[in-house]
Amino acid sequence: MTLPPLSAEADVPVGWTDRFGDLSRIACHAGVQVLKLAEPAGQGLTFLKVHDEADRGQREGAILRHGLAVVTPRLLLDERSESGQVVLGLDDARQGRDPALRRVPLGALPQAAAVLAKVHEQSAPSAPGAPAWARELHRRASRVSLAGPLQEALGQLLVMGDGLCHQDLHPSNWLCEAGEPVGMLDWASACAADPESDLAGLVLAAGGDPSLIDLVCDSWEGASRGRVADRARVWLLLYLQIVEGAHHKGVGAAGDDLRTLADQLATQWPSQPPLHGSRRVERVVPVSGDRIAGGALWEPVGQDHARLVVDALGRAQRDQPVGLVQRFVGHACNDVLLVNLGTGQRVVKIYNKPVSASLFELEAVLARQLADSGAVVLAPLVLDYGGSLFRVGCRPAALYPYAGDERCGCTPVDRRRLAAAQAALHRVDHRTGPLTDLSSLRPSLPWPDLAAVVSDLFDAGPIAGLHEVWRWTNDGLDEVWDQLPAALVHGSLHRDHAGWWPGRGVVVYDLEKVRVGPRVADVVKTAYFMGYRGNDEQADPPSIVHYLRAYHRHTPLSAIERRAALYLLMECFLHDIKALGQARQPRARMVTHGRLTLEFFRNLTGLREAIAQHLGDR
Repeated sequence: MTLPPLSAEADVPVGWTDRFGDLSRIACHAGVQVLKLAEPAGQGLTFLKVHDEADRGQREGAILRHGLAVVTPRLLLDERSESGQVVLGLDDARQGRDPALRRVPLGALPQAAAVLAKVHEQSAPSAPGAPAWARELHRRASRVSLAGPLQEALGQLLVMGDGLCHQDLHPSNWLCEAGEPVGMLDWASACAADPESDLAGLVLAAGGDPSLIDLVCDSWEGASRGRVADRARVWLLLYLQIVEGAHHKGVGAAGDDLRTLADQLATQWPSQPPLHGSRRVERVVPVSGDRIAGGALWEPVGQDHARLVVDALGRAQRDQPVGLVQRFVGHACNDVLLVNLGTGQRVVKIYNKPVSASLFELEAVLARQLADSGAVVLAPLVLDYGGSLFRVGCRPAALYPYAGDERCGCTPVDRRRLAAAQAALHRVDHRTGPLTDLSSLRPSLPWPDLAAVVSDLFDAGPIAGLHEVWRWTNDGLDEVWDQLPAALVHGSLHRDHAGWWPGRGVVVYDLEKVRVGPRVADVVKTAYFMGYRGNDEQADPPSIVHYLRAYHRHTPLSAIERRAALYLLMECFLHDIKALGQARQPRARMVTHGRLTLEFFRNLTGLREAIAQHLGDR
């Protein structure tokens, strides 16, 4: 017989008491009522937990049915009332165990962190995935008043969602035996989230003292399979939870204490270690330094580093065996690895430098919008917990399809292919959807910055005329910049960032620099890469013009864009001088590049005539 609706404002209906006997309502809050049977029924049925929010009740029931590696209540009944309420029948998980806690004791924190580590290693197919956690986190951050820097940090947080998390670690929800935490009650909030959210919740359950973060993180890491906790992320999420707690407590001593603690955390935030992905770090997989025979693109990875990747992928893709791991030799800073999974070869990209939280959404959007255009953007694959990110050690990583090893070269066919792909990217409507958040940038070459890098090179000697080049370039760009048509631009589309996937088209890699800006600036930079060889400091103007012409056939460049192309070419040369200085390259190489820049500048008339000849009206 279906149970009648249960109202929090009325007595328990007869239909309930006829079935379960006398019932007492022992809790009623946040859309949840808990009824206790006067006498336990079959198999120890003691409590009826009634959820008005069906999704939360279904979530808790599914997780308890799935089973976890920690102590939880036993699910003995799972039904719906006539109004759709979820009714869960539970045993008394506290029977024979310690009474409910008012605060998690300091001595119990290591064991509590170890219990969380067991939970975070598990999967629960019914729990909301990582995208839901990302939306929930940003919603929570937007509805309370946060200190400016921490509000900004939360908005930019690279949400992982790489662990099953409890998300409601109030002291009374812990189950303990002889003072040792062994499990938890109340799984209605569980979801795929950042484990640091639970670690912050544990610190708060012990009083909220941020000095406990290291103890909790160390204990969690010791119980995890090589996972590394992001202490700054714990700090940030602890701050959010404390502010939320103060907001809920309202006016009074309890709320005031939490507000004081929140102020303390906000003041100390700048001194905390950086978040994962917020600064450039050393490679996870070091470069061997050995010359690869035959110019191969991949090299074997040492056993220890391969095991690190295999373990991380094993957590992200639980049902797929992970085989051979090889490293791509051509990437300057991030680790790009080729792995064999049960479903075939895949590419793992580990980010060792700052990466925007919007990058992965951008890749997914462009993968859809560029379908069948001749340009291909690889979207990160969805992992077992519903998200697209996982961690290798402390670095964020994503799993991508493998598109083969063929790269775009400098042949006429390659130029035409790459130009067509770049034109397709520029045709994407950047004014709608998530693309509207991308910033529009004006390239800047302030002379003091440039001169500071290369010290006295420009003031004397054979390349003193570079000051004139800089002034001509900067003045020219200032004059035309606001008149240039905008598009979604790659920012660094060269041969190493483009591959050929037979049957699919040109694969565009490395979208970290994608912005909204003048399309001609993007085209000219690619043309520069096509015509400049840095290894022997040679420039080939015909290759530059041929690439511009190839692009022009797909998307005609206006007269103002063709004029700007000359300024933008010189900007590319000057930018590389600055880059050489920042990389602390030998003075002789900088002088050589400076001479090449001056030679190119002095022959701009011929280049201008070639552009006029080849880029006229179609």
